[in-house]
Amino acid sequence: MKRLADLLTLTRLFLSVGIVTLGVWRGDESLPTVVMMSLLAWMTDTLDGQLARRARPPRVTWIGEQDFPVDVFMVVALLAYLVAIGVVPWQAAFLYLAVAAVAIGWLREQAVTLAFMAPVDALFLYTGYQRAPSETRWVLPYLIVTLIVDWDRFWYLVSVFISGMRRVLRV
Repeated sequence: MKRLADLLTLTRLFLSVGIVTLGVWRGDESLPTVVMMSLLAWMTDTLDGQLARRARPPRVTWIGEQDFPVDVFMVVALLAYLVAIGVVPWQAAFLYLAVAAVAIGWLREQAVTLAFMAPVDALFLYTGYQRAPSETRWVLPYLIVTLIVDWDRFWYLVSVFISGMRRVLRV
């Protein structure tokens, strides 16, 4: 199971590279394909975690340790794609990434990273709903099924995020 989980993580990494490549070479016309690639990447993220947690004996592989950095890379790839298709000016993306890097490096809290990732995902989905609605409509059913199947994990991640933000804000 660990090998399959690792393969899914690597798949997400390659999908991320493909997303940027499509943005650079095919521009806005690639959005329907990129939406479906992103959905596939998000599915691999859900599945690799489930498989890794169920594997026996429990052990963490090097690729498994890279799961969250691959998630971050995926979001950076989506931001680069949004720049490539003209949704986000490159200067704004550069500034956003610079501020994110400083905040993440200074505060050293995963919740801060997640807080910077969420707006990029949201802008990508908004762009998808505006420009490729027939493909993007599959995201909502995916999210609903994922929440139903992995409700406990969702609430665990929400609690980790809230705890992390409390530490950052010292509340």
